[in-house]
Amino acid sequence: MNFTALRAPLPRALLAGLTSVMLATLAACGGGGSSSTDTTSSTSGPQTYSGTVSGLGSIVVNGVRFSTTGATTTDSDDPSQPYTRAFKLGATVVVKGSVDGSDGQATSIEVIGGIRGLVTDVNLANGTMLVAGQLVKFDTNTVVDGEGDATFTLTWLAANWSGSSVAVEVYGTVDASGAIVATRIEKKDPAALVYAVKGYVVPGSINTTTKHFSMLIKRGFSLAATPVDVDYSTANVLPNGAELRDGVAVRVLSSVNPAGQSSLTATKLLIKSDRGVNGSAAKLHGVVSSINGTTWTIGDVTIDVSQNPILRGFSSLAEVLVGTEVRVAGQFKNNVLTAKFVESDDYDRDHDGGAVKLFGVATDVDAVNNTFVVQGVTVKIASVVGLPVLTLPTEGAYVEVLATQINGVLTAVRVQSPSTPRPFEVFGTTLCTNGVSDLQTNFALTLLARTVNVDGRNATIKAEERVNLAASDTPKTCLLEVKGTSSTTAGVTTIAATKIEIKRRY
Repeated sequence: MNFTALRAPLPRALLAGLTSVMLATLAACGGGGSSSTDTTSSTSGPQTYSGTVSGLGSIVVNGVRFSTTGATTTDSDDPSQPYTRAFKLGATVVVKGSVDGSDGQATSIEVIGGIRGLVTDVNLANGTMLVAGQLVKFDTNTVVDGEGDATFTLTWLAANWSGSSVAVEVYGTVDASGAIVATRIEKKDPAALVYAVKGYVVPGSINTTTKHFSMLIKRGFSLAATPVDVDYSTANVLPNGAELRDGVAVRVLSSVNPAGQSSLTATKLLIKSDRGVNGSAAKLHGVVSSINGTTWTIGDVTIDVSQNPILRGFSSLAEVLVGTEVRVAGQFKNNVLTAKFVESDDYDRDHDGGAVKLFGVATDVDAVNNTFVVQGVTVKIASVVGLPVLTLPTEGAYVEVLATQINGVLTAVRVQSPSTPRPFEVFGTTLCTNGVSDLQTNFALTLLARTVNVDGRNATIKAEERVNLAASDTPKTCLLEVKGTSSTTAGVTTIAATKIEIKRRY
């Protein structure tokens, strides 16, 4: 994975003052999230956090570290199916569950698909590309993931997009100009590509007899000037029971490249569900697209800021303009989120001293380049004025890492190896030809190119509903999510699993 960071480089002026912040950050909150207390931590009932994944080993969303084992998951292309991949940095998710300060337990995780298509232009100097006709901006803040292809970088894209079929999926937020600011660019197989675009149903255009409607394709804040005719007569309409109605947000999947098209035949039609259950607490991340007095719009959510919300990173609400990227926490009432907290986008980074939080086993420790890998992400140890001198962790040690972007490199600002390791979650694969019995013992779990030993003898084992665990005559591999604590004895790292979830068997 070519990982740089999720937010802009840490200002040098802040580095000198980071030490005291870092001493409290991870320890104060049991290893997860921001050390600040959020409004949702004291609110009963369902709680929803939507935004970018900024940490792994669990997942971190909007400053809260959510434990993910036990949660139901929803695939971005089919809400009737579970998500059967590892969660990725820079992806967009909606997490529901309980929150206590900076820690949470997810009950459901919905992965929100991005736009998907062929790359038709790349300009490194301007930091832009076109994907499925949509303008995308990238910079050193963008996670670029070749899904195992180490040559897949922004430089490679710039040199190879022309005359080729380079396919990607882009996750991100929208800036003031209406372009997508990519938090994640993920390589896709062009031979198996299903295009994806987002938009809104034009009021009065739905024909339930012919099963056609007009869609204004989303172009950031603005919409494409000419509607696209969508034929959904042969499409799966999801989620089951969802109603296609005027003005609703939709995501259309098609086998046809949508760039420049006046019509599309949908293979799947995903209708966005309402988030705003009365009384539910929420924290969302996005760009303010309109301001009308004390009413803001972020995406498709209406925000009421009239109740004097607590400000973090702002001195007054007047500093928030159309195009400002914010995080808002509050409570829904009649489909309107009443804000209790408003944070600047860089509040967590400036407050904690880092944008990325990683929890897990350190592998690929490289004393020559001063790097190590946690949860598939490479982190560098560097000498930075104003920061404590850090040392490389031991291969196989459990670590809690706070990192940020410095001069284009994801750099650790804190590496902690507690004497008593805390529970974390990790995805990996293992042979499971004989079914569950292969997991009720010691087995090798492959994490990218490395393996760690897992003791599953005392673990609760659960399989996704459609996973067949019958013994097989041919070798079978399972994709697992393992929760537990790690220890290293005589150079051998073992995760003592408390929970094992089987996501997929193949």
